[in-house]
Amino acid sequence: MANVARKKVLRKELGWETARTCLAELDSWPMEIAMVTWGQAWNVARESDLTLYDAAYLCLARRRQLALLTLDRALQMAAGTRSVL
Repeated sequence: MANVARKKVLRKELGWETARTCLAELDSWPMEIAMVTWGQAWNVARESDLTLYDAAYLCLARRRQLALLTLDRALQMAAGTRSVL
């Protein structure tokens, strides 16, 4: 999320303070480490035309049947109804 927020700031779609405030909210969320193999990410990337980096997030959301919060438009489109935004 931080990388996408940074890109949006550089493209003047968000201000630095707005992006920082949004990202600071993430610090209060419970997080855990989850494994995605390159093969799993590869398959999702191939079917959705995402980068492997983004495909790994979508793979996890699908596997755990969770919503996906992202500012990345391509990932939102690939996530479909899983996308929160």
